Amino acid sequence: MSAEMENTLSNASSTRESGTISSAVVDILKNVAIAGMDTPLILVEKKEGEGKEERGERGRERNVRRSRLLASGGYNDVWLVEMGFADGEGGGEEESKNIVVRQPNSDALMPNQLENEVAWLTYVAEHTSIRVPKVYSWSSADPPYVTMEYVEGRPMCDVWKDCDEDEKELLVKEIARMVVELGEIGFDKIGGLSPEHQLAPTVEGMKLFKGRDKIHSDEHYEIGPYSTVKKYALACYDKEIYYYSKAPFEDIVWRLFEKDEELTDDDQYNCLPDDGPRRETLLENKAAFVEELKEARKECLQDEETFSQEPFVLCHNDLNGRNIMVRDKHIVGIIDWEFAGSYPLSELLSGGSIDVIEYLSEEDQEENFKWHVKIRDAIQEATESRGWSNADKDLLFNDGTGLLPGLRTEMIPNYLYDEDEGDDVSDHSSDVLGNSD
Repeated sequence: MSAEMENTLSNASSTRESGTISSAVVDILKNVAIAGMDTPLILVEKKEGEGKEERGERGRERNVRRSRLLASGGYNDVWLVEMGFADGEGGGEEESKNIVVRQPNSDALMPNQLENEVAWLTYVAEHTSIRVPKVYSWSSADPPYVTMEYVEGRPMCDVWKDCDEDEKELLVKEIARMVVELGEIGFDKIGGLSPEHQLAPTVEGMKLFKGRDKIHSDEHYEIGPYSTVKKYALACYDKEIYYYSKAPFEDIVWRLFEKDEELTDDDQYNCLPDDGPRRETLLENKAAFVEELKEARKECLQDEETFSQEPFVLCHNDLNGRNIMVRDKHIVGIIDWEFAGSYPLSELLSGGSIDVIEYLSEEDQEENFKWHVKIRDAIQEATESRGWSNADKDLLFNDGTGLLPGLRTEMIPNYLYDEDEGDDVSDHSSDVLGNSD
């Protein structure tokens, strides 16, 4: 077993021991085709506590040597599995293969989310030099799953502080090359991707947030693909208008419509009262907010200048130190492509740059800010060496219209924040704010 895997198994805070691999995962492994293990697996039960042995059709003994639930929550259960195989006659040294099994949970947007990740993993592998996990098999039917290559390495955020300045500079240059390569992969619409590599509806965290997955349908708002930036912007408004108009009361965080500042931070005010004057006030405030959204959408529709067309490129949409895998101080893979898609070039550096570590202290914040600047400088240098036009460089570094980052987030009333604590979703409405939390 590699040192990286051993470290991942023993130290990852999100992991927990598993006595035996789950029956659902074992069922998936029975017939999965894995590179280096070329025969289907036939399961043979061992005595309790001794694991499970598997034999290939041509006499190759297979067994799940070790399994670990790496993460449970978010949108997936993620298993790390070490599989062994050897000659059935008992001769020869047993070889091993590490794989990852991802099983979507009930919070995932199915089948779109799983299919979007599979599609982009295979697309990136075929069309770029960016290293991503190889997909072995997948299904969006019941039970849904993806089996993929285990990337031998650690998240960059975990090793960053162990790197010296020169090593960090090299990582920054590798990040810049990847970002520029993504920015050179063009599409004709905004959208996600189907397993057949055709543009499909976008898959975004905000389309799942607080029950929004229940309205993910063209019956309620246009879910994509979108031929223009403006159509995408209008769909963002339509999603929020429909949600706040039609969503079940239990999905809505009602303290968003509580104008009493002393109450907005108290979780007990998240629910709508069964009766009384406060219930009526909250319903009135929500209805007024819907009207504000409609007015903002109307102004967006009439705006012929703000939403100018720009190139649509491949955006990872969650590119940070958690999803950049590093080994021997070099990037060896990019993971978690479930929210990737074709988006305006101005969205490629969502948030302005890329976090190298997680924010756990003021020191971390200062470190990220320092390297934000260096990453942008490295990307600027890479775009110049690749002959990017000034117009495209301006879009990349100046946020394009400047409005989409707000439109892509949860829209909430702006009286919850001071004016300097948030960005208007649109100049069209000063009473609507985007919440990126």
